[in-house]
Amino acid sequence: MANDKAPTARQNAIYRTASAFVRKHLPGRSKSLHELRKYAGARVATEHGLYAAKEFLGHATVSTTEKHYAAYLKNVRAVSAVPMVTPTA
Repeated sequence: MANDKAPTARQNAIYRTASAFVRKHLPGRSKSLHELRKYAGARVATEHGLYAAKEFLGHATVSTTEKHYAAYLKNVRAVSAVPMVTPTA
């Protein structure tokens, strides 16, 4: 997901806060937000499937999500080609 806009003050504040958290709890890490995003994406992909991870991460296609997160998937349900749909009553 490419973003050509400059970060806002809020985005910069979030980045600083997240970086401080990672520095405190994971010393020696240099790509703090990238690692947090990868961790969160892997959790969503594992627990809810690729389509949920695609939406969560803002990827344009599920193939992008699959390329980057397939190694993290733990069960067959997560790699299903059919998006999970909640029935409406």
